[in-house]
Amino acid sequence: MLKKIKPVTSFFNISSDTNTTYDAGASTSQDVSEKLVDILSDQSETSLASLSFDVSNSEVSAVLLPDTHEKHFEMNLSQESSLASNDFVLASNPQLHEAQQDITDVVIVSDDPALWSISFNERERIDIVKKGPTQVKQINFKADKSGRRFNTSFYTRVLANGEEVSRSWLVYSIQNNSVFCFCCKIFPTRKICLSLTEGYSDWKNIGSSLKQHDKSQDHISCMQKWMNTSVNLKSNATIDQNLQRMIENEKKHWRLVLERLFAIVLMLAKRSLPFREHREQLYQPNNGNFLAQVELIAKFDPVMLEHRKRIKNKECFDTYLGKDVQNEIIGLISRRILKTIVSSVQSSKYSSVIMDCTPDVSHKEQISILLRCVKINQEEVQIEEFFCGFFHITDSTGFLNLLAEYNLDQMSCRGQSYDNGANMRGQYKGVQALIKEKNPTALYVPCANHTFNLMVCDAAKSVSIAINFFGTVQRIFTFFAASTVRWDILQSVCKMTVKSLSDTRWESRINSIKVVKDNLVQIIEALYKVADSSSIGVAISEANGLANEISSYQFILSLTIWHDLLFEINKVSKVMQNFSADISIMIKLVETTKIFLESFRSDESFEAIVKKSEEIAIKLGTEPVFPQVRLSQKRRFFEYEGTDTPLNGKSKYKVDFFNAIIDVALVSFNERFKMLDSYNKILGFLTRTEKMRSLDANELLNDCKNLEILLRNPSTEESDVNHEELYSEINTFLRMEASAESKDALEILKYITASSLIEIFPNLFIALRILLTSPISVASAERSFSILKLIKNYLRSTMGQDRLSALALISIENKISRSLDCSDLIDEFASLKVRKVKF
Repeated sequence: MLKKIKPVTSFFNISSDTNTTYDAGASTSQDVSEKLVDILSDQSETSLASLSFDVSNSEVSAVLLPDTHEKHFEMNLSQESSLASNDFVLASNPQLHEAQQDITDVVIVSDDPALWSISFNERERIDIVKKGPTQVKQINFKADKSGRRFNTSFYTRVLANGEEVSRSWLVYSIQNNSVFCFCCKIFPTRKICLSLTEGYSDWKNIGSSLKQHDKSQDHISCMQKWMNTSVNLKSNATIDQNLQRMIENEKKHWRLVLERLFAIVLMLAKRSLPFREHREQLYQPNNGNFLAQVELIAKFDPVMLEHRKRIKNKECFDTYLGKDVQNEIIGLISRRILKTIVSSVQSSKYSSVIMDCTPDVSHKEQISILLRCVKINQEEVQIEEFFCGFFHITDSTGFLNLLAEYNLDQMSCRGQSYDNGANMRGQYKGVQALIKEKNPTALYVPCANHTFNLMVCDAAKSVSIAINFFGTVQRIFTFFAASTVRWDILQSVCKMTVKSLSDTRWESRINSIKVVKDNLVQIIEALYKVADSSSIGVAISEANGLANEISSYQFILSLTIWHDLLFEINKVSKVMQNFSADISIMIKLVETTKIFLESFRSDESFEAIVKKSEEIAIKLGTEPVFPQVRLSQKRRFFEYEGTDTPLNGKSKYKVDFFNAIIDVALVSFNERFKMLDSYNKILGFLTRTEKMRSLDANELLNDCKNLEILLRNPSTEESDVNHEELYSEINTFLRMEASAESKDALEILKYITASSLIEIFPNLFIALRILLTSPISVASAERSFSILKLIKNYLRSTMGQDRLSALALISIENKISRSLDCSDLIDEFASLKVRKVKF
């Protein structure tokens, strides 16, 4: 039985015994198609599998071919994107989709005819005809049992006058070691030897067989069909010419729509803005930023105006404005960014991992993972740190499974840096130990900023006076922030507002202390104004008590000491927060800080602090007198026990407070930077040229040996550098730069790269890259937490982990986001959204 057939999309001018012309009585291809359906549905006893039509002067010529079986070929990768776009358009537009219901999957055409299907449908034939025959020439043809084989001379035919004519239809199959006739294979009329499934492989008689095939009427007929089909395809003279034009227009329309949707997603993601709200329909209140941008563009852009019209009239199946499509676009963009990051890290050979954790607004532990590498592009050297995403991990050691997802070789990791938590830096069960167990060359460098924070924290918690001091500073902010009236009074007398103390970043407390120190007189005045204007007894008492406390000489002394101490720590911390800072800078800053602490503890430094405090006290009208010391009467049990010598207030304050906090800071400093000392002993000699020159020959050779041992892979017993060659290269470099000023590691690497001296100093080049790859701070990971708070706030607390990580990746790596080619992303999106109809 003949089923109801709708118009196909390709035309072949095929002669047949059954050829009937009908007057369609239609002026458009769509009307012609409808007439053909009615005509063909009446022929209920005719069996056919494929059709071809020709339209000329409103007449339709229909050709009925014998029944064939639908099978598919392998898809041609070069046509995959275009075909996916076609199916994507048909899936999006119901009218075009209905007009194309009889078109089966378009699949890839192989060059080898032995891999072709036994029979073809129209879409398969048109793909093969467009591709054309491929003649294999430059290979060693396989011999049969008798030793005969195919020869490329058979690709030409010698005429009677000696001239040669090409047999373009002759195709050799590597799969079957046989030959086929291209046109007879795709337009078979009866079983002939050169169109069989296995082909023709009788090499002894191939010459006579080809001559006989050249003169065959069946072959000539198939050649005419092939040539006519090729000409018609090139001239686009098919029945579906208008329909194909409609499909192309649809493809352009949807591509333009997707370009705008991708642009909206990128704009919102890069600025960490929310996408959705309570409603998800156009022109509804509270429908979110994404739909609001679509509405805005539709006011001025004809493409989005047409898209809005189709949605309103329900002319399309999918609007591509929903949350699922948003997530797909966000996922596509983030995966492309991550692919770019991984490619950059892999090209750099060596990398380091940086991690830090924080709880988000939904009380989930989020771990931020970054990769650091030294990127060398021609003559330019850059230290890069790439954000890879947020991951919800209850156990911080679970990140090892995540690194495997990046397809990065763990043995290429040469550095690791975390916060100073025991679960991360632990030498036996921490993340550091787990990584070193698998890769001993991954050197652990403690985060310098966290180390300084903990050092200051240890000092502040060691003395009760310091604890009371920071509590008083926080009370100043709490008192004024508790009431808008109090805050207005403070702003009326003080240009700068007081700031709350940070619980985690101790060096940032300099901002809070600096405001109090520079505006102490104004703050006291504001407290008295609050006490005079308030009628609440608690507020009056608290204001007066706070004013008396911060105007005391002891508070002024503590304020001056902590200001000078934290000011120096803050300067060092700011430098180390720069991701381009390397281990050489860190070592220099650590040494400078240690010298400062030792000099700050001196009597001269204490006297200078006392002098500055007296000047502030005089301005406040406070008498600069240390509190009197009361000695407790101790009972003496033996006569030889001496009496305690009483200390005056100044000496006691210096011993119990000033010296105490500095001593604790120095002890904590030496203990917490102990790991840095071991690292410095191995790689410290590479940090500056002056350090290299300061070493004698034996010391330099031993340092090179230690570095070779450290960078040796235990499984292969191979090291990244050779100590003898490295020693020789360093001496050669120092002779070349004998008169130059001292250079740090980054300057040396830039000099070697810019001067094209890598071939002369290969081991030094490798060692410097490993040195600069090692991170000294997790400041970049902490910066990512700011984006985390913007993206996942209390209104978006239920956001999924994949969406959170993808949005953060687009926002933080916005430099890569701006360089993305949306055209490739749209092709990938279309291939994912393709919908195929199978019969």
